[in-house]
Amino acid sequence: MQANPTAATPLVATCHCGGTRIEVAVPPPELTACNCSFCSKRGGLWTYYPRDQVVVHATLHRASYSSDRMQHVHYHCARCGCSTHSDLLCSWTEDGPDFSQPRVCVNARLFDGLDLSALPVVELDGRNEW
Repeated sequence: MQANPTAATPLVATCHCGGTRIEVAVPPPELTACNCSFCSKRGGLWTYYPRDQVVVHATLHRASYSSDRMQHVHYHCARCGCSTHSDLLCSWTEDGPDFSQPRVCVNARLFDGLDLSALPVVELDGRNEW
């Protein structure tokens, strides 16, 4: 699949066992690599969408984790272990958190056939900036 499939065809991300399926209407314009303590251990390459642009289908194998700060809920498949997506309670702006714009971040590595090398990667220094 190319980096820019047609808008009419949803882009689908799945965990390894297929227990979680995530659909988005448009391909990601860019990817984010974060080096915060959580993301670096989780190993994802992230793309962000407004909540109304993401459809998640998950089986009983969906599990979640939230840190003490409870700003985000991170999901993974309890069967195969893939980090799938996160519910973000806010968007981050230069002025700080904007709680009027909750988002979902999807692990772009789970999009089968998407050429990740064709997309720009934003390096986020979450380890030092948060």
